[in-house]
Amino acid sequence: MAARSCSRRRPEAGSDFRVGCLSARERQPGKILHEMEELLTQRVMGMALGYEDANDAARLACDPVHKLLVGRDPIDGEDLASQPTLSRFENATGSPGTVRA
Repeated sequence: MAARSCSRRRPEAGSDFRVGCLSARERQPGKILHEMEELLTQRVMGMALGYEDANDAARLACDPVHKLLVGRDPIDGEDLASQPTLSRFENATGSPGTVRA
């Protein structure tokens, strides 16, 4: 749960992070299953729990604890993003940089 509380820091607490990823116009609205914030949270929580790459995403997609960390209902919530979706998310950053603090 410590990892989840870290993700909820507010800009006024000194952690103002901006992610340069796919813009809304580059995504196909009819195919969006996961919000950008969920993808980012899923990836960050995975790294915080020791999963250094997205290869374990398929196994973690239905994990109740991981779903809870991302903000979905652990039992009835939809599965999280797949490995290909997370890989596209990671590789979609533009030249301005991934994270600007």
